[in-house]
Amino acid sequence: MMRRKLLPRAKDFFKIILKDKQRKSLPKILFEFSKYCLTDQALAEQYFSKYLYRKSALNPNDYIVTRKITAKCWDLNNKDYSLILKNKKLSELFFVKNNIRVVKSLAQNFGTIFISGTDFLQLNSAGEFRDFLQKIMKESVNGNGIFIKKNCDSCGGKNTFMISAEQILNTNSNFESVYKNLISSEYIFQEILIQHNDLNKLNPTCINTLRLDTFTNNKSETKILSGFLRLGLGNGIVDNVSSGGVYVAIKPGEGILNCEGYSDFTHGKGRTYKNHPLTNQLFEGFKLPFYEEAERLVIDAAQKIPQVKIIGWDVAFLPDGPVIIEGNGHPGLHFSEIGQKGFRNNPVFSEMYSEAMITES
Repeated sequence: MMRRKLLPRAKDFFKIILKDKQRKSLPKILFEFSKYCLTDQALAEQYFSKYLYRKSALNPNDYIVTRKITAKCWDLNNKDYSLILKNKKLSELFFVKNNIRVVKSLAQNFGTIFISGTDFLQLNSAGEFRDFLQKIMKESVNGNGIFIKKNCDSCGGKNTFMISAEQILNTNSNFESVYKNLISSEYIFQEILIQHNDLNKLNPTCINTLRLDTFTNNKSETKILSGFLRLGLGNGIVDNVSSGGVYVAIKPGEGILNCEGYSDFTHGKGRTYKNHPLTNQLFEGFKLPFYEEAERLVIDAAQKIPQVKIIGWDVAFLPDGPVIIEGNGHPGLHFSEIGQKGFRNNPVFSEMYSEAMITES
């Protein structure tokens, strides 16, 4: 049964699809969607959100990843070991111990208890919090400022804060609202990364990350399933597509961007781009720096935790190479499949899905 109700679908249709210059004719869209509703619920579920209503969608049957199939693939992961990825501080400690390059945190907090190194501090006011920020910024490498995100459940770029060095050093800065947010949960504090200049040519407003999905099979072989580059739009501090960003698929094994970038069908109004609207940099043919090293990095990381068979890795490119920001044990495959124009002919996905079906039976 389709999860989204008819009224929201109609709203999407009139607000987005009717204005889409790349769409098929309305009679054809209505005919195809009605046909799939009657004959293929899986395709009907994907018809609008995966742009199958467009003229360029020549092989709709190549799109096979539904919510149900994604959940089956997630079930391959050992839930206990997945907790290592869910807890960002634990994940950092695990991979550092295994000589995997990951972003290291400067501090963390549990409510009003803030931890930096061996120091445990009770911070009871925004003023004390500012003093704490000044202390940990001095311990950072580049001194650009502090990036703060939830220790668990910070998906989609939510629950993140970026505080510049200027704000931290300014005695008139008011951190009351940030402080109140932080003491309501657990957060980790990281220094703001310096992005490789090639990525700045695409978008300099935030750290733009490469998503690489890996699958480790029953023979303990780790393979790259798919990948795409996420780019921020506007002046946002994160590149997440659900926060208004755009994603561009890469050619597997090459690290070269495809010709088109996609926004989320709902959050991004279904827009697609041939170049970045801020820098005007063309996507097609753009070569990512250190791409081969990034593939090796995530494969090595996945090999350290084979009990989590499917992982979505977020990788940043620094001037001296790639670094893992985090791994996700429940990676969404929606954007990956759109970028590759379907997973039906993806051999790694076929292998993963076969294992998922065997496990289920």
